Amino acid sequence: MSERSGGQKAAAALNTGWMQTDMGGANAKRTPTKTAHDFVERHADGTLHRANARFPNAGGTEQV
Repeated sequence: MSERSGGQKAAAALNTGWMQTDMGGANAKRTPTKTAHDFVERHADGTLHRANARFPNAGGTEQV
């Protein structure tokens, strides 16, 4: 995913975490819809741009 902020590009790999999918099962804590919503919010508030070349989690934390 990339985004523009002030004419600059940023790239970040997104860690969706354990989600309620066929593979993740019904016991997973996050739905795909909630996960997508969280990443869209992070894009809108500039968090993803600041996470350039990092690995942000859906819950707002970050892996280095």
